[in-house]
Amino acid sequence: MGIRDDKFWADFLGVDPMDWGTLGVSVQSHVGLHGFRGFWCFRRDQRTVVSAPASWVPRLTEVVLGRAHDDELMLASFWARALPHDFDRAIGPAFQGCLDPARFECKRNSSARAIGDTDRGAVEEFRTLCTLDWNDGGLDKAGLWKHA
Repeated sequence: MGIRDDKFWADFLGVDPMDWGTLGVSVQSHVGLHGFRGFWCFRRDQRTVVSAPASWVPRLTEVVLGRAHDDELMLASFWARALPHDFDRAIGPAFQGCLDPARFECKRNSSARAIGDTDRGAVEEFRTLCTLDWNDGGLDKAGLWKHA
């Protein structure tokens, strides 16, 4: 990730961008996820950030105490054990990443093709299956993707 991405995620999670290179765990009140009732674990370089509702920050801080860069923090099974009466379910894991445009290489692939008007039905079916996050992908901004 580049400096711009580091700043975005730091601002979103409420940490200093310089913290990404510092070994440790931060438990922060939601900033970018304000209003979300769950918590979210995010790892970048040496730092793991747990973003949570303010009322959960003290409890989660106790749970992660002494865990500098523990892979278990990214596992639902860890949180289910640590919060046995409060853990309902996990969504993920999910990869959040990007590619520096300078490192992008265009590769030909005979099995890939541009989407056309003949694909409109398949795209609409896919859109209906994406009940929550269709708009987050920005596909509605492409003229073809507009649904009736």
